[in-house]
Amino acid sequence: MINFIHTEDLARFIIFLMSNSVSHRVINLNTAENLTKTSLYHRLFPEKENRPLIKEEFERRISSLYLSGLSFYLKHPVIIESIK
Repeated sequence: MINFIHTEDLARFIIFLMSNSVSHRVINLNTAENLTKTSLYHRLFPEKENRPLIKEEFERRISSLYLSGLSFYLKHPVIIESIK
């Protein structure tokens, strides 16, 4: 799995934190979609010969559970749709 966040959502979240005086803490921010390297690279590089080598070995998932309690919603919750 790959953990992504759209640049616009990251900037909006930083402004949200500053505007709402959210206490200092570590906040994991990601789209929470199930996106693998394979699906991403197939979308980015439709021609097989142009794709980078894909290793699907390292699996980890970052949770943004704290985000749901802040009344902040991602403008781009599905990052693959942002890729043209």
